Amino acid sequence: MISLLSHGPLAADMFCRIIQSLNADVISLEVAKTSEQLQESMRVKDGMRDLCMPQVAEVWYEIAAGYQHSAPGLAAYALETTACTINWIDIGLVVNEKFLTLMFAFMLSGSDSRLRSAATECMLEIVGKRMECSAKLQLLGRLNIVECCKQLPVFSVEDEDVALKYAELLSAVGGVLLECESKAKTDVERERSGQQLLEVVPNIVGLLGSDDDVLFSVSVTFLGTYLSKLKHAENFSGPQVDSLRGILAACASKSQFPIGEDFNVDPLPRSTLEVEEEVGEIRRELFTVFRNAAGLMPSLAFDLVGNALHALYRQGIDAAFQEIEIAVTLLYQLAESPAATSQAMSQEGPIFQLACLLMDQPPPCGGHRLVSLAYMDCMVRYSKVLAQHEQAFGTVLASFLDQRGIQHPHPGVSSRAAYLFMRLVKVIRQQLLPYLNEIFSSLQPSIEAIILGVRISVWQGTAGEELDDRLYAFEAVGLLLGQEQIPPHQQKAHLSTLISFMCRQLESDIEVVYTGGLDHALAGLRVAYIIQGMSYLSKPFTPHMCRLRPELGELFCSVLALVSKALGPLQSQKLARDRAVSFVHRMVETLDTGVVPYLSEIFQSLLCCLESNDLIQTSTLLVQVLNKLNVHVSHLLELLLPKMFTEMLQRLPEETGGNATPALAGSEVAREANEVLKAWFSLMHALFTSGCANSLLQGGCASFLQNVTTTLMIGASPNNPEVSARKTCLQCLGAMILAWCADDPSQDSVPGFRQFIMDQMLPEVCFRPIIEGKVNAKDAAQSGLIGEMAAMLINLYKRCGESACQYLTSTVLPGLRCPPSLLHQFSSHMASGNQKELRTFLRAMAEQCRICALNGATPP
Repeated sequence: MISLLSHGPLAADMFCRIIQSLNADVISLEVAKTSEQLQESMRVKDGMRDLCMPQVAEVWYEIAAGYQHSAPGLAAYALETTACTINWIDIGLVVNEKFLTLMFAFMLSGSDSRLRSAATECMLEIVGKRMECSAKLQLLGRLNIVECCKQLPVFSVEDEDVALKYAELLSAVGGVLLECESKAKTDVERERSGQQLLEVVPNIVGLLGSDDDVLFSVSVTFLGTYLSKLKHAENFSGPQVDSLRGILAACASKSQFPIGEDFNVDPLPRSTLEVEEEVGEIRRELFTVFRNAAGLMPSLAFDLVGNALHALYRQGIDAAFQEIEIAVTLLYQLAESPAATSQAMSQEGPIFQLACLLMDQPPPCGGHRLVSLAYMDCMVRYSKVLAQHEQAFGTVLASFLDQRGIQHPHPGVSSRAAYLFMRLVKVIRQQLLPYLNEIFSSLQPSIEAIILGVRISVWQGTAGEELDDRLYAFEAVGLLLGQEQIPPHQQKAHLSTLISFMCRQLESDIEVVYTGGLDHALAGLRVAYIIQGMSYLSKPFTPHMCRLRPELGELFCSVLALVSKALGPLQSQKLARDRAVSFVHRMVETLDTGVVPYLSEIFQSLLCCLESNDLIQTSTLLVQVLNKLNVHVSHLLELLLPKMFTEMLQRLPEETGGNATPALAGSEVAREANEVLKAWFSLMHALFTSGCANSLLQGGCASFLQNVTTTLMIGASPNNPEVSARKTCLQCLGAMILAWCADDPSQDSVPGFRQFIMDQMLPEVCFRPIIEGKVNAKDAAQSGLIGEMAAMLINLYKRCGESACQYLTSTVLPGLRCPPSLLHQFSSHMASGNQKELRTFLRAMAEQCRICALNGATPP
């Protein structure tokens, strides 16, 4: 075949195609092969290496050199064929003077893009060929690859594919030198590879400035590896320090927002939003590199950020917002980096000093959207520094409260400012007490504007989503006012002013919603805003404070009274209704028993809506009330529970103990039924653990007693795949035993209940699952079930004593074919009253029965 190459380019092309096909179909290991195919591949490679590869390599050279001008595509194809075989041929066939001279000529000065790319691909394969460290260093020296890398025209080449090949070669050479440095067996080799690496790194760092995403990604990937290797260095040489300085500077430069886009308009054009999103994605990678580099040489990062900040103050209003924003952002990143040691953050530390500089002198262009956001983020990140630098409080507070923050014309900035101000107040609220009047007077107009300025266009989401972040301003006020150090008259005055405004507006908007006026949708949205704001405002207040200062509790009760009356008119306003229920949840935590007078009206209003989600919402609220207030609400249950039980059981399918027909698996009805079932179990658990179990025996609740026991027994059985739900049901049944069984059988709350427990409840939910091997004691979740079963048995023993133990071992357990050898042990453990010992016995019994069930045998 080689003899036919004199027939011209067609023969040369056919020759290359045959070699390519042979490599792809027979030799290459990139495609999965059988053992026979692997053996065949090895035979072909060995045969070609022994018989013809020198001649084949010579042909590749002749084609590449001979056709570089007349048919550059064919010349490139010959080099591409060469590249795909380098990993298995003798490296000397291509690493020789004439081949290297040709490839370097193509790489550095070739006019054809494909030739450049193919030559670079060959060099990539040569550099990546696996060999010992010493041999690899000799190879790189022979290639003079470091000097070649310095000359690669990465940014001047027009073809993107060629530029990518250049970048990959730079990264590959850097990676090989890194590996050689770490695996070198002698100090000479280690020093040599390290020196060569430092010559290549600046070129790779230069790729960070590329607008091409792929080139940028190649650089970031390599630098991540490079910096992680440097972590193990004891000392840094001068060139290494220079490389770190270059990395930090490149990250800072590349992270700046581009010139030519207006990032300070409202609304932002779609193109500008896309640019901002792209910058954000790039920054995520760059800041990781920046933080790692800063951690290796903190002094370099401190100098970089410090010089940037001082330069801004020298330029003043002439500074570009891009330079201001990146300087502030990099200061934020310093706090996130390993450079933020306790020493650097101390009062004499460089980071502390830089943060104080920014606090004392807010940056120029502070009203620019991006600068404002960066500055406020930075202040919150350094809030603990601010706490030690009280002389800057006035300056920093002003930047949050004026047109640079909460009053900023751009809604995105004002929303973010309210949230960040709340976070700042959380840290330094006690130190802000002297500024309370000033803060309140500044915030009050903003708070009123937030409520009165609500527009339908502000709300673009569905009813279940969150509202405007500007409402966090209410939580900030609550954090400030909810401190016992504030004089009572001052606290009441500020809180009363705010609540009075909110209540007046709330009454007005509820009236509009109720009458169905033209603006009822806007009024409903404003109601949601007001109620959510009140939830945030009350969040920092505790029951202790409301008891200590009753006038505060009265103010919140006035809001709760208004909200409880509004639940009826708000049935059609899903968002406002959800926020009203959320506010009731908050008041239960804030007022404690102070909410009891309002609960009857609240639950009656909520039960008027019979949708499944609303029913679950109401049940969740009742669970919280029961867990928090216990028997204080028992008088309400006789009125509430029959209605709730009726509605919930109508949605539970028959197989779970309900009254509904089974729904199609995976359907929306089945999903809702499952959610209602979870709510049912939670409600049962709250009733039995809050001391209100006897409410189920009174009035209209008594007719649901069978439903209650049936659903709980089915829920506790092995047929329920939800282990957590089974555990809840077992806890309910255990509490039921204590609640309805007395020490004297004649005093039982439910006649015949203890016999029902021993004949039906315990066999079905405790004994049968264990004896039939349906409980895996080695599974952590199911092991917890055994603990609840042990608790049930101990509860039974507490109420029924030795007679229950005798009945179980003489009648119930033998009827379930319990192994006789286990009866005496069970009896002794139960009679001991030690729950831990009984649990250990039941676990051993469960494991023994499970293994026997798997093997088809009977437990001994």
